[in-house]
Amino acid sequence: MMCEIVDDATFHKKKIGIIKVVCFSSYFNSKQCAKLLSMISFDDAKLKALKVLAPQMIDRDVTDIVKQFSFSSNKDKALEILRCSSYISHQYSDRTCNL
Repeated sequence: MMCEIVDDATFHKKKIGIIKVVCFSSYFNSKQCAKLLSMISFDDAKLKALKVLAPQMIDRDVTDIVKQFSFSSNKDKALEILRCSSYISHQYSDRTCNL
């Protein structure tokens, strides 16, 4: 249901707004997050959406999420967002957050 609503939204700003509203009361696994990110065309907008989704993620599989980004620099930014959201922080506890 939510995927249909997000997919039907025309502009990325609207899609991210819908995701923000749903994140107030929902949690997602990595596959669901990857599906939502796949509905957004541009990496910059995907990174904004990931900043909203990451704290609501319940599993630790980042593979599907990172695949949603076109450029290696944005894949690195996605990993940083996930790390900073405490999602994978246990793996990188010696580093600081640079968002």
